[in-house]
Amino acid sequence: MGKSILIFVFCIPLAILMGIMLSDPMAKNSMLMVGASFALLLSPIFIKGHHAFVVIAANAYINVFFLPGQPQLWVLANGISFFMAILSRPLDRSHSRPRGSRSVTLSLLMLVVVILVTVKANGGIGIRAFGSSVYGGKRYVWLLMAVAGYFALVAQPIARKIRSRLVGLHFLCGLTSIVGNIAYTLGPSFYFLFLLFPVEWALQQAGADQVVGGNALTRISGMGPAAGAIQSWLLVRYGIQGLFEARYPWRAGLFLLSIVGAMFSGFRSSMVTLLLLLAFQFHFERLLRTRLFPIVLAGIVAALAVVMMTAERLPMSLQRTLTFLPIQVDPMVRRDAEGTIEWRVQMWKLLVKEIPQYFWVGKGYALDPTDMYLAAEAAKRGHLESFEGAKLAGDYHSGPLSLIIPLGIFGVIAFVWFLIAGFKVLQQNYLYGDPELQRFNTFLISCFMARMAFFILFFGGFASDFWSFTSLVGLSISLNNGVSKPRPAPRREEQSQEEPSLAMAGA
Repeated sequence: MGKSILIFVFCIPLAILMGIMLSDPMAKNSMLMVGASFALLLSPIFIKGHHAFVVIAANAYINVFFLPGQPQLWVLANGISFFMAILSRPLDRSHSRPRGSRSVTLSLLMLVVVILVTVKANGGIGIRAFGSSVYGGKRYVWLLMAVAGYFALVAQPIARKIRSRLVGLHFLCGLTSIVGNIAYTLGPSFYFLFLLFPVEWALQQAGADQVVGGNALTRISGMGPAAGAIQSWLLVRYGIQGLFEARYPWRAGLFLLSIVGAMFSGFRSSMVTLLLLLAFQFHFERLLRTRLFPIVLAGIVAALAVVMMTAERLPMSLQRTLTFLPIQVDPMVRRDAEGTIEWRVQMWKLLVKEIPQYFWVGKGYALDPTDMYLAAEAAKRGHLESFEGAKLAGDYHSGPLSLIIPLGIFGVIAFVWFLIAGFKVLQQNYLYGDPELQRFNTFLISCFMARMAFFILFFGGFASDFWSFTSLVGLSISLNNGVSKPRPAPRREEQSQEEPSLAMAGA
């Protein structure tokens, strides 16, 4: 009887309301109502599995299309998990919560203060999806949700029985980047997938198809992150030693296929990042003085020799990926690659001159749509340099510049503080963590160092990349149930008591 009353009082009115809303599914109010209804129905799952949700969604390229601004899934997951962690903390009297790093916490709190001061000094956040006259505030949300995601990750440990599966899904969800390219290739019947998966990855491919004459540089951009997801999964699960075990040739074969797949993206960064990751992984696995190192090094040299001899016959996207090497490639590919470097260098020269202006209080992320419109129109008429649009949009293509200009010197201090504190956490867990977690801890510190080196030396956007740093540190703390410490050496009295007993046992 109680269930029947519940159906009539709650479920039937909700079904009627959902039916009315779905009559115009693309309206904003309908999307919000449908999303809220699904969130209500899924609330028991969120309460129980919010921590696993934030771990899995961290690297997923999925849009929450029914929310204003269409945030990425990790933003929603971080917000939900952070909220659930706050609600559950007063009720959780157990002592199983991981103990995080105080230094990491203080650095993140400092960064939040810097962000709030920057917002206040520059006239507010400015989120266009909520009716603001300016936009660009989404980057503030990314930074704040990256901080919230860290605290959500360290709120509870990952259970031993699911940690291998959960860490694997954490990296493998990066495969979703290729869905956009697949949807475009399959045709208009599958374009509805662009509601859920970002269309940006298919734009390079679509642009090449519009070129008449068939001499286009076709780039399957989504292959870069997708291949990186496979490489990360293999390394975190097996390490370099396990990757090249003769008993399991499929591991090395899949790794090599992922490298070829990454080259079809046309991103030089995919190869540079991989080389950095392998270098740090070799170091932290202590393989530099083993037999494996010269074997792998000889394989790399042989592969480079083959590439140098056949580079001009490779597909253009593969040639573009390899343009950071001193090899002969198609002149059109060389011009395309060098052109992107030239306009970036020109932009950086101008941006360096602006650093004193925004040294103490950053420029922030707010964008005036009128300026963006005028810049677009001027670019059409050839009155602006090629980099002006990216400069106005805040896409500086440089990690350090994307930090100091929007957030000033105090933002730089907070981030450097976080990097040092985060590295110490990863180092402690790498050195003193559970031996069963050695492969995980080795990869996490290698990945952190590779991303940091790439961010500082080559390419980066602080607002979009910060979550990749906080997620690694938070995942390490959650996996190891805190920050590992060296085990104290046994006292001399205990050793002296043990020695006679061992002697008697031997006798």
